[in-house]
Amino acid sequence: MRKFLLQAIVCTLALGITAGVVSAQSFQGGVRGAVKDAQGVIPGVTVTLTNEANGVSRDTISNASGEYSFPAVDPSSYTVKAAVQGFKTFERKGIRIGTQQFITLDILLEDGQLEESITVTADAPLIETSNASHAEVLDARTIETLPSIGRNVFLMAVTVPTVQSSGDTHWNRMQDQTGASAISLGGGGVRSNNYLLDGFPVTDL
Repeated sequence: MRKFLLQAIVCTLALGITAGVVSAQSFQGGVRGAVKDAQGVIPGVTVTLTNEANGVSRDTISNASGEYSFPAVDPSSYTVKAAVQGFKTFERKGIRIGTQQFITLDILLEDGQLEESITVTADAPLIETSNASHAEVLDARTIETLPSIGRNVFLMAVTVPTVQSSGDTHWNRMQDQTGASAISLGGGGVRSNNYLLDGFPVTDL
């Protein structure tokens, strides 16, 4: 139940604040950017995205414009690695992708051999500039440490800016969240929220 509620509230925070095309949104984010060197863009570069929590990786290849993209990325911490013959291997760790957060990461390669590498560990934080949605992630540590009636993640959502609770917390049982889940996001109505579980809508009016 805790896992279900956590995923549901994460999706709500991503979907409820952005008006309009609710059906086209999800809890996932993404990473995109361009691969370059001192002379310009580099096509044909293998870019690997690895989930640091479970080790699962995905590969893509930069196109003719040097651009790469990883859509549908689950919220987690990731490592981005880029490699192509004639250049040092690029690696950046600790890239945090939040709920509906789309990070732009341009990769700068240097001349060298694949066996050589450039590891970025203390660069400036990545700022999302391509998406106006507001989203927050309530992770397991937050749920375990914050005081909350019944360990309810709906009630914990009020720690996020623009989230207001208007329900009766008396209705705060595992099988009945009708009161606790009455939250308003960004001034919206409590019945204007959309909840997703693993990408599927589970909203019950």
